[in-house]
Amino acid sequence: MSDTQFLQQAINLAMENVQAGGRPFGAIVVCDGQVVASGVNQMLELNDPTAHAELMALR
Repeated sequence: MSDTQFLQQAINLAMENVQAGGRPFGAIVVCDGQVVASGVNQMLELNDPTAHAELMALR
């Protein structure tokens, strides 16, 4: 996959999160051309100021 395709995946995650009532942030972690993790912003849902999309993907 290309960088553009990976970016589109993150955008799709963000859009899905908005549709589910969340905030418009999504992130994916890619290693050797493969998605190994993903996450969306869950700060409000979890009442956790560290629950940004990037950190959720890494967790």
